[in-house]
Amino acid sequence: MADVLMNRTTTPILTKVRLISADMLLYHLYPFVSTDQGYWFPSTYVYQSNGMELFLPWAKLESKNQFYHIAPLLGGMSLDEFKSKMAYPYSDPMRYIGTFNHAQWITDYIDPSRVGIRD
Repeated sequence: MADVLMNRTTTPILTKVRLISADMLLYHLYPFVSTDQGYWFPSTYVYQSNGMELFLPWAKLESKNQFYHIAPLLGGMSLDEFKSKMAYPYSDPMRYIGTFNHAQWITDYIDPSRVGIRD
């Protein structure tokens, strides 16, 4: 499925980086907004190359202001609630069977203790 998606990307609007970013963002947001016990498997994560900078908001969350901009995506939860729920929510890393690399989690982009430390 990921291969089909990646082969259908067309620049400049739908680039591979944007597609992977959207897939990863859905993977990260799912546990915060879903009421079921399911998950979003980020099938395109294997196409993320070393040094590829994704369009994800997590590294910017040292700023409280940036957190409040994305709070609606998190269901409007508070800063403290978000920090307490940042731990990896699954028992095993999300990865394809037989691969070493796994999909990165929010805490791979920012340490919870760094969230909201600046105004």
